Amino acid sequence: MSARLDEFLIDVKPQREWGWLVITYLFLGGAGAGLFLAALYMTHPWGEALGLVLLLLGTLFLMLDLGRPERFWRAFFRARTSWISRGCYFIAALVLLGALNVLIESTGKDLGALATLVRVGAAAAAVAVMIYTGFVLSPSAAIPFWNSAFFPVIFFAYSLLAGIDFLILASPVLPSPAIDVAHLEKIQFGLVLLCLLLVMSHLSVMSGSATAARKSIQLLTRGK
Repeated sequence: MSARLDEFLIDVKPQREWGWLVITYLFLGGAGAGLFLAALYMTHPWGEALGLVLLLLGTLFLMLDLGRPERFWRAFFRARTSWISRGCYFIAALVLLGALNVLIESTGKDLGALATLVRVGAAAAAVAVMIYTGFVLSPSAAIPFWNSAFFPVIFFAYSLLAGIDFLILASPVLPSPAIDVAHLEKIQFGLVLLCLLLVMSHLSVMSGSATAARKSIQLLTRGK
């Protein structure tokens, strides 16, 4: 028989717990953090502020997915065991440090070591926001396609790529300073190749994994 034994033992069912609200957050949250990091690299406070707006908008969609949105604060209390809880701290840190960095850059005052500390902290928080969802998904034994060490790296690469895309698209309407679009496009091209390599590597590994993972690949690559 061509079918593997686990195809007879496992009833493969689609994941339906996370809908479009969570998907919207995954995109806007990652893209917002990526946009902030790209704008921080370009020292463009208006781009950084736009990234924070996208992150907050995405977080709003995530809160709307909660059964009791008014109890979102409870998510902060399990940071020792939950990546979702850690993500709440990462988002809060990025919003606070990012807003403070935008304020410092906008005023143009030389605050020395304090400004550097805020800038480094905001950059670290942005990276944490970009990768933590990968750590949320990768331990999911119930969904083998997510159970991969590639996921945090994939989320980082795609978030940064989406952030650079937003920054390039917004560059004509953002106030000064001018954005070096040509430089961003070079980084963009490299990230496209990296994302392609990461996705192909992930699909290759998953093709030899459990039945559910192979079914996920079929749904992604074949038919409608």
